Amino acid sequence: KGRKTLSYENIPIDEYTDKEIKIDKKFVKKTLFIFVLIIVLVIAVILFVNRDSFTMDNFSAWINENVLGTSDGKGFPVNIKGTTVSKGNFKLVNGRPCYASDTSYVELSDTAGEVFNAQLSYDNPVVRGTSNYSIVYGVGSKGYMICNSLERKKKSNTKTGVFSADINDKGYYCVVTEGSGYLSELNAYNSENNKIYSYSFSDYYITCASINSTGTGAVCCGITTENGNEKAKIYVLDFSREEPEKEYDIDESIIYESFYLSSSTAIAVASDGVYTFNFDKKKPEKTEFESSILTTYSFNPDTKILTVALSRSGDGRNCNVLVFNSYGEKESEINTDLRIDSVSTYKGTIGVLSGGQAFILDKDGKLSKGSDAGNDAQTIVLYDTNEAYILGLSEIRDIDID
Repeated sequence: KGRKTLSYENIPIDEYTDKEIKIDKKFVKKTLFIFVLIIVLVIAVILFVNRDSFTMDNFSAWINENVLGTSDGKGFPVNIKGTTVSKGNFKLVNGRPCYASDTSYVELSDTAGEVFNAQLSYDNPVVRGTSNYSIVYGVGSKGYMICNSLERKKKSNTKTGVFSADINDKGYYCVVTEGSGYLSELNAYNSENNKIYSYSFSDYYITCASINSTGTGAVCCGITTENGNEKAKIYVLDFSREEPEKEYDIDESIIYESFYLSSSTAIAVASDGVYTFNFDKKKPEKTEFESSILTTYSFNPDTKILTVALSRSGDGRNCNVLVFNSYGEKESEINTDLRIDSVSTYKGTIGVLSGGQAFILDKDGKLSKGSDAGNDAQTIVLYDTNEAYILGLSEIRDIDID
């Protein structure tokens, strides 16, 4: 009787409840400062890594798409605008599926809403794109168009037909046309559409051109005939010099397309092999196709990975898949018994389209996953490890490959 109630710490309960809990304000301030500093550093690193992709245009497009919902769609599948879309004119630009048909250039959101839609009047349209921009032209047509995810930035008419064009993440671009008094002419422009360089080719028709990431140079692939034989030449142009920095002669071959891997390295897909050009060396390194036939290829501009499918038989079946890394080296070769109609890569994942079926290939050529893509499937574009957009004859589909 009369004994006080004690807490677990043997302190009288009234003393325990009345005891003031002191908070170290300096400690709290330091903790909050460190927490905010970590967040700021993480954001800074993300912005630095994606500095070429982070633009006001992209930010505005993100607001319109994800906050305002101005490009919400009803989901895939979605019908294409126009009559036809060629296999090479379906790709990702800024992570979005886009295509150039015979009448329109369209960029879609992940819900199949139209982020951008512009009418085309080019014969044989071609689209090349980056994380920020796309350039659309028609082979032989007199004009081209530059777009971002919000608007058409520029539409220009040329005096002569366009042979090739390319654009980089900074908005610098080059256009190759039929030359006046020359076989071909290249003109390069900055993001304000001011001409920064021009070069005329007197001996070769330029069939494809690539501009580097800084807008300071380009690789141009030309073709001619000599004694009835086809002959190709690669020009490496430095926009600070009047004459080409390098020239590479390639006999009895046609260059289909070239891509920059770095400021000093490029890779090209040709009729007889894959050529890797190190600009410090006199000759390119060639990976020959030998007796195999090129069926399809794809280049991932984000990872700089080139994937090539070669058939060992006349009917297009029994394909080998060659993977070239960002240094232009053949990293792997996968043997399959498939007829590969289209190929795509996402980071380390390889997706292929074969006879209306979409598959994920492992390094041993085994089909680890597979799904129906539709009997009319023409092109596969992976946007995740097991998700892909499929171009059909009249519509675009979104599938899970499992």
